[in-house]
Amino acid sequence: FEWNHHLFECTLKSDTVESSEFEFEQELSRIQSLKPDTKRPSWQIHVLKNVISRGQCGTALNHVAFVLHVHHWIADGISLFELLLHDLADPIEKTNNVDTFRRTKSQQSRKGEKKHLFGSGKLVSFGSRIVHHATLFVRAYIDASIRLWIPDQRSPFALKAGAHLSGEKVVLSGARVDLPSLKSAARSAGLTIMETMLYTMTRAIQRYMRDDDLFPKGTKERASNEQRLKSTISLAIPFSFRQLSVNSLQSVKNDVAVPYVTLPVNRSESKQQQQSVRSQIQRFREGYTPRVVNFFMHILAFLPRTIRNILWWRACRRVSFVVSSLPPQNTQISIQGMPIESIQYWAPTSGNVGPSVSVFSYNNEFWMGMRTDKATVPQPRLFLYYMYDELSKFVDTYSEHGLVEYREAAQRLHRKARDDCVQPEYI
Repeated sequence: FEWNHHLFECTLKSDTVESSEFEFEQELSRIQSLKPDTKRPSWQIHVLKNVISRGQCGTALNHVAFVLHVHHWIADGISLFELLLHDLADPIEKTNNVDTFRRTKSQQSRKGEKKHLFGSGKLVSFGSRIVHHATLFVRAYIDASIRLWIPDQRSPFALKAGAHLSGEKVVLSGARVDLPSLKSAARSAGLTIMETMLYTMTRAIQRYMRDDDLFPKGTKERASNEQRLKSTISLAIPFSFRQLSVNSLQSVKNDVAVPYVTLPVNRSESKQQQQSVRSQIQRFREGYTPRVVNFFMHILAFLPRTIRNILWWRACRRVSFVVSSLPPQNTQISIQGMPIESIQYWAPTSGNVGPSVSVFSYNNEFWMGMRTDKATVPQPRLFLYYMYDELSKFVDTYSEHGLVEYREAAQRLHRKARDDCVQPEYI
């Protein structure tokens, strides 16, 4: 597999994140010259130990930026964040609310499963279970193999045929919202955070492809977009099998799959869109698709390079977006005694795919990030604005209290959305 990168940026003492002076390509060149750390798995380059040197001479460190190089789609975002905590952060208390939450949810799901199986007072026959699981496995096999040969239809977010990301005009855009309010709204709507993001992306894509300034009515591009919105748009999301625990901070391994999800941009009603993404994620949890995808990804590594590249690029053509997410970390961490106020994380643009959307939550803040090539998506901040605006509408609708500051922040982002600037932008 080829190397890709994950970018983290940390602000240690300022509540407001300003545009970064971080030279992205220069930092990548420096990291490419480093040797892999033999204490880590062979697919990781360990560069964290060299990061803090900027702040050790005189003035206090108020901003850290660093890059991890990893293999395509193999490195789990959870692993990367654990690397950050284990190698950079000061010791933290050995408590993990997420682990307790996971165990509680697991117990609840098992109870719910028993009710489902035995609630009618009759045992579900063993043969019926075999047929049920066999059906799920065959469906997973089809999703992970046969459908690999059916590329996603052309969209404004997809690379042109035979094109590759140039890396010359890379845009990093980010926006943050209040995590407790978002979780409250998602809970009221009966969605998880990931399902909420997929729903938000669906609405944002519809608005972006119908933007009158970017795609004027009557043009060929607008007509093509309207036709494209009659079907779904595919993207890839991470699905981790790992259980978070304190002990996991001491060891890093990958147990993650990247299955495909279709965004229901062909539906106009919000309830229908929410139900569509909810049913897809539920199918992943109950079925075998993530594990079959994980199995095929491991097999791919042992194939001859020529065959591997053909299959890999074919897989990349299946999607227009790549989404990466990291779990909540509500314990504020520190580096050399300085508390980290916020952490931003951008997913790599993986393979022959245009934009990447990343989701990151830390210290009760929820970050959305987007990284793309301006040759592929000319107005990435406009798309991010639509995502942010749809998210604010979602919170206003389902949260216990509306958030006026969401609207104000969305207006600030909208003013920046059409600027021809390639530096990272945050609100």
